Amino acid sequence: MNCNISGLTEKEEDFKEQINEMIKKSCDKFDSMADIVELKAHFKKHHEEGTKAKHSVRLHLFSKIGDFVAEDTNWEILNALRESLRKLEVEFKRKKSRLA
Repeated sequence: MNCNISGLTEKEEDFKEQINEMIKKSCDKFDSMADIVELKAHFKKHHEEGTKAKHSVRLHLFSKIGDFVAEDTNWEILNALRESLRKLEVEFKRKKSRLA
């Protein structure tokens, strides 16, 4: 399975290891349910206020049962990623159960 992460700036590099770990763990879970081809994660920072900034995460999962997109926005990058992964998992499981 291929995983692409884009949009992280130097400030988010501190979270890169945690981000990679969260994405890999979710991909392993998805892959055990159906063959995953690729996961693309794009991060975007906006609405900066001093040291804080709002983060958007957009995930695009390509699998043999279909393509899935999920996104979330939060002041904490890891919370945005966690929520977008949760949304992706819900959609993935919903489609998988319809095909069964």
